[in-house]
This record gives sequence, structure tokens and C-alpha cells, in this order.
Amino acid sequence: MNESYRRIAIFRVGYIGDTIIALPALWTVRKAFPNAEILYITQRIAGTTNIQGVDILRKGTVYDRAFEYKFSSGVTKMDMLRAALSLRKERIDAVIYMPPDRTPAQLKRDALFFKIAGVKNVIGMKGYEDANFKPRSVPLPKVTNVCDFLIENLKREGVSVPDDPFTLMHMGLSQEERDKAKHWLSERGVKPGDLVIGIGPGSKMPSKLWPPERFREVAKAIDEKYSPIFLAFGSAAERDVCESVLTGLGRGINCAGEMDVRMSSAVFEHVSVYVGNDTGTMHMAVSGGAKCVALFSARDWPGRWNPYGEGHTVFREVVPCEGCMLEVCDKENLCMMKILPNKVIDAALKTIDKSQRRALQ
Repeated sequence: MNESYRRIAIFRVGYIGDTIIALPALWTVRKAFPNAEILYITQRIAGTTNIQGVDILRKGTVYDRAFEYKFSSGVTKMDMLRAALSLRKERIDAVIYMPPDRTPAQLKRDALFFKIAGVKNVIGMKGYEDANFKPRSVPLPKVTNVCDFLIENLKREGVSVPDDPFTLMHMGLSQEERDKAKHWLSERGVKPGDLVIGIGPGSKMPSKLWPPERFREVAKAIDEKYSPIFLAFGSAAERDVCESVLTGLGRGINCAGEMDVRMSSAVFEHVSVYVGNDTGTMHMAVSGGAKCVALFSARDWPGRWNPYGEGHTVFREVVPCEGCMLEVCDKENLCMMKILPNKVIDAALKTIDKSQRRALQ
């Protein structure tokens, strides 16, 4: 691997979860090329407000400068050409290729894009050419976790990777950010050493939603045994569903819409266990060090988006329609409804018990 590259671009598009689960790979690139200027390529599509990687990650951590290109509501060939010519002006030595899964047509398009941009070295594309992201069998086979795929892809290209990538699963928070989170919690009566449990009952995809009344049932069982402080996490759009769970408990702090991603990650450093749906918030919890009890729909392949690292529990039920990739289920969320509260309660209590024992060691 050429460590003398002067300027590197990272191509990792996606939103909150896509960005956070890639943190070990992003930090690996930073450590492998300490003297290079790293550009983080991001795109803005007109009329959308989705949070991009550069909105989450702070300059000076895994990247030095953002390279942003804007598209109209429908991406055209002219949009792509303008973006490639703009990138060409940056005189990039190499691109670290880290998109979501790619079809052969998308790989061909991306290769042409970087050729027009004058990039001779695209590191990581070969791994996408060889990968089968949607293998078929009954039931669907477990696939490689997104983070592991990215790390292994870098390794096969000669990039030095850590023995334990999970040590790089962090946001690079500053002390100021951590102090702000401590102050926020203190103002709401959360003291150092308190047992704090996170709940995430929302999702922007209806097909990923476990019923809020089931979250209440789980929270009440936790409350009866541990009487912890509950924090409900989510976006501003999920504030109502978070409030409905807390209202059923009669207490708790509704964090939904109260803070940005980095602040949430800093608050999660004080959360022992997180119970929630498969969302970007779940990956935030992991980045903060919380252990997750995660409820997964069967829309995607098992294993791909699991919370990274050890000590997490994932519930996902096999159904005939698994792998549908639907954002809105046409079968009344059959796979989510098959996840029963008693099993989630048991897993949550066991995970909390383990976290308490670790805290006393």
C-alpha cells in the first residue's frame, strides 16, 4: 500500500447508521495514512434533509475536509459529470471505496465516475465485485456485518487494520462534548453511577417498528427489578412514540429531538443497556459503549446491520417474505409481531445484570 499518498478521498455515502457502523473502517484509513489530507465525499439531494456523514463526524477526526456535491431531486448524467469534473480539480491520489452494497451496473457507473475524476487508484472496489450481498436460501443465510466487510476489504488491499476493530467504534468526541452531555444529564437529575437504560421505540421505516405497548411491557419489567433511569431516544418525529412509552411508566426522560447525533453519542456513554429497533440510534448506542437488545425486522439479510461488537442480543424472526427490503410492510409487520415481549424482557434483564456486574468489578 502506497503510504506516500498526499490526498485521499473517502467514498462512503449514507446516513446516520451507515456512517456510525463504518467508524472502525474510517479510523483505520486515518491511522493508515496519517500524513495524507483526507476528503470525505458527500452528496446533497435537493429537497431532502437527511443527515450525512459530514454532519455527524467532526473535521480533524477521520477526515480533514468535506467534498460536497449537490444533485437535483433526480440524479442525472449531467449531475454526475459536473461532480466528477469538480472532484478532478482536487487532484486525488486515491479513493477509499466504501459505498453500501453495489450492483454490477452501479460498480460500472462508479468506475467511470472516478475515471472522469482523474483518480487512478480506487482502493476497495474489487471486494464489491466479488461480494454476493443478497445470497438466497431458505431461510436466508447470515451475511457479513457491514463493518467487518469494510475492514476485510481494506485488509485485502494491503491496508494495515487493527486486531480488534471495535476499539475504533467511537465518534472521536472532545472533552467539551462529553462535559456538555454530563451537564445535560445533571440538570435532569441523573447522577454519576446511576443505572441508565435507553429505549428506542421509533424508526423512520414503518416496517421496522415493534409496537410501543410492547416496549412499555419490557420497560415495566426492567423497572420492577432495577428502578433505573429511563432515557427515550429518537428523532423529533419520534418524540410522541417515545412519550407514549414513558407515560406508561409514569417517569423517564424524553430525549427525542433534544440533541444532535454527537451529543446523543456522548449521552450514550452513560447508558448501560439500550433496548430498541434497528435504527441509526441503535448504532449511536454502540458507539457510546451501551450493550443493545435490538429488535430487527426480516426485511434485510440477517447479520448485515447487527450492533457491532460483543455482548449484544438481536431478535429477528424468520418469515416466508424475509428479504423483502420493504420500508412499509404489506403484511402488518408480521416479522416484528413474531418477536414476543417475554423473550425480550429476559434478554434485557440478563444484559442489565451483566452490565451491573461489570460495573462492580
